[in-house]
Amino acid sequence: MMKKILFICSPSIALMDTVIPVLDDIKDNYEINILIPKSGKGLFDYNKDNNLIKIAKKITRNIYVQKNYSQCYKYTFNDFLFLTKQNSILNLITSKICKLLKMESNIISTSIINLFLNIKNKFIKKNEVAYKELFHSHSLLIYDVGEEKKKEFRKLSKIFYNKPKISLFHGSDYKISNQKNSTTKIKVDNNLVQLLWSKDIEEKNHYTRQLTIKNFENTGCPKSDKQWIKKFKKSTFENKKKNVFLISRESNNTFFSLNKKRDYLKNIKKIIIDKLKLRLIIKLHPRENSSVGKYFYSNIFGIENYNKKWFFSNDNSYSIGKSSNFAISFYSGVSIDLLNLNVPTIEFLKLTKDDLKYHLNSTFKKNNIFQFQITYKGLALHATNIKELEKHALSILNNRKIVQDKLQNKYKKLYIQKNQIRNTKNIIRKIIKSK
Repeated sequence: MMKKILFICSPSIALMDTVIPVLDDIKDNYEINILIPKSGKGLFDYNKDNNLIKIAKKITRNIYVQKNYSQCYKYTFNDFLFLTKQNSILNLITSKICKLLKMESNIISTSIINLFLNIKNKFIKKNEVAYKELFHSHSLLIYDVGEEKKKEFRKLSKIFYNKPKISLFHGSDYKISNQKNSTTKIKVDNNLVQLLWSKDIEEKNHYTRQLTIKNFENTGCPKSDKQWIKKFKKSTFENKKKNVFLISRESNNTFFSLNKKRDYLKNIKKIIIDKLKLRLIIKLHPRENSSVGKYFYSNIFGIENYNKKWFFSNDNSYSIGKSSNFAISFYSGVSIDLLNLNVPTIEFLKLTKDDLKYHLNSTFKKNNIFQFQITYKGLALHATNIKELEKHALSILNNRKIVQDKLQNKYKKLYIQKNQIRNTKNIIRKIIKSK
């Protein structure tokens, strides 16, 4: 009988980006299933237009979605895609609400979406499965151990406490923290192996300060593997030198308010489109409501300029990156992905004192400026205002090789860059064989 692997896709669909390259490589030897341990509007991320879902459909047997902390629903992939298919009328209603309240996400739009999903779910064929039965039937679990820090997730993890499992981080960047000691640690059993992306001792320290992990393996990030990157053909966007990849992000109440996002986008328009005459390729964040997000951009960049000076793309980040001169982010691990294509990123973000109270552990002071890890480690250029944005953009346009070489040198010192998929696959085989 074919061994079964269960991929617990949480905290977001972003984890798929990391895990799918490995699952795609082992799909002929194992039955692969996916568990999404949450319901609600986040399910819309898993739609048929998402490139990760298109790949997952080819390699996955069933999708499980949490019903409560003891049971889940089992769907075929096609039934699950019917559930996550967005409705144009629903999008129109939520867009109007978000526009009226001047918020990308709010309790009213969320409640309407949840009601829509609950009604739709009543008409879809599905089976109820007990979590104990689900975990027992799989030889290996794959998830992000960072979820263990969430009280609600630990209700679920108690059920698979002694089950063989590996943990992968849900981005291309790896986590570090500025905190040297932790007063409390969350207990993780010895059946877990934590995979590390980097050669940086601070990555391992980040986990050991918070969790009782004993088993670590340095594999590198699977989606940075050259054989995976080759799967994404060069996109059809013309004139690479004129294209700038804008990596979008949903607004939030911590470090990236809606007003801040609006101001940043207006400044990007002034420099990138109006002054430098470049063209923006915009990829919305998986958690960004697509209908609301598109309206938001159209309002700032001008719908009359769509397909001329800016446009949206659902392509994989590697496909967009292959046709971009450089990228702009507001903080995103995608900037690490783009270093594999020799594409530099400008991180356009200024952290304030108010932001620090939410991100005290994950912010670092460098040159008297507080910043997140990617720019702190020198893996992206950092702009805190419109003048710095223009300065970095001109630097890339005029001295691209010098800029890129500097970023690449940092990247090569920190990251494991060979056989990332093979390394991970070997660990999976070793764990399953030993059980």
